[in-house]
Order: sequence, then C-alpha cells, then structure tokens
Amino acid sequence: MKKETYILQAKDIKKRYTMVKRQALEVLKGITIDITKGETIAVIGPSGAGKSTLLHILGGLDRPDEGEVYYGSENIFTFSDDRLARFRNREIGFVFQFHHLLPEFTALENVLMPGLINGQSFSNSEKKAKELLDIVGLSERMSHFPSELSGGEQQRVAVARSLHNNPNVLFADEPSGNLDRSGGEQLHNLLWKLNDEIDITLFIVTHNMELAGKADRIIRLIDGKIANSED
Repeated sequence: MKKETYILQAKDIKKRYTMVKRQALEVLKGITIDITKGETIAVIGPSGAGKSTLLHILGGLDRPDEGEVYYGSENIFTFSDDRLARFRNREIGFVFQFHHLLPEFTALENVLMPGLINGQSFSNSEKKAKELLDIVGLSERMSHFPSELSGGEQQRVAVARSLHNNPNVLFADEPSGNLDRSGGEQLHNLLWKLNDEIDITLFIVTHNMELAGKADRIIRLIDGKIANSED
C-alpha cells in the first residue's frame, strides 16, 4: 500500500435478484471494504460467489439494494443516473474479459472516444490517446482495426482506453481470462507498471492465482460474503 488515504469505502453492500418464481437470490450479503489509494486488490472465489456483482457496484455500474459506496466523502448512490454516468466516465476505468472495442474504429479512435464523450476537443483527445498507446506498447499499431490485432493487443488497447480520462481506480474483471499465457503475463505486467508509475488503484476480479498473488491484498468471496482478506 502506498498511502494511508481511502479512495473508496463500501459499507454493508447487499444485492439480491428476483428469480423467475419470485424467489430472491441474495448475491451479496453485507460487504464492507476500505480501499487505499494506490492499492492493488485481487478478488477471488468460486463462480457465483458475487465477485463481478461486487465490482459492478463498486464501479457504479449497478446499484446495491442496501449499503453505501463512498469516493472521498460522497456516496455515489445518492447521485442521479446521469450524474453517476458522468462520475464513472471521469473517475473510473474498466477493463473486462472481452475488450468491447468498436470494430469499425481503429485502435487510436477507440482510445480517444472517452475523451470526446467527456467533452474534450478532438485534437486533445487524439494527443492523449497516442500517448496512452505508446505507454501500452502499441504506438506502431494505432491505425490498425481490432480485427488486425492479436487478443493481447486488443486488451492493451482496452486498457489504454480505460485510462483516457485519468481515472483514480481501474476495475478489471478477468482481464486476462481470454488470453494465452504469454498475452496474460504481458497484460499483468502492464497493469502493475501502471500502478507503480501513475499510482492508479487496481481492483481485479480473477481466477488466476498467479495474478492474484501479485496484489497487495487478496479478498476471497464465498457465497456473497468475504471469507478472509490476505495481505
């Protein structure tokens, strides 16, 4: 851990879904987490334990049924949907197992898109996108379309895109789950390079124990609860 400053605090997060026969499926059963700025956290656990649901709630993609999530002094779930969307675009980055790149746009165009959405000029967004593609080692591939890139390269483009608006936290859900070993190792090294060089907080859901072992802290979810937290 790099600083004793909480960048995110989640308090008693609960989430349930109503099933077909109106039975409630309780996915999260009271999760409380404090995350320090610059910290790297890996969340592990069996399928169905609630890992991705927790990531979606902490990242503001979904709302809990009960509980609060604070960034600084603000509970983001008091925000309207529009304000929450603006907050996500400005403060949070996401990388998923599947890169979700827009196939009709080049790597450069995919990476500059968040800047345009955030109201930046095209020239400023393009300049920042070029810098980010250089950081992730793809400056020579910026004019290529996703179909012309390897799986690992596509995921690195997705990482560059997630960083365009200088987020404070990067949430990654099985980021290397669709990559071969070599591509996965390159991606893991990139994420920790970013953590080291720009002090970005990493919150990673993974089944990859080698990746989890690199984190400052491992959180194990079982049946919607934190089973233990390991330094």
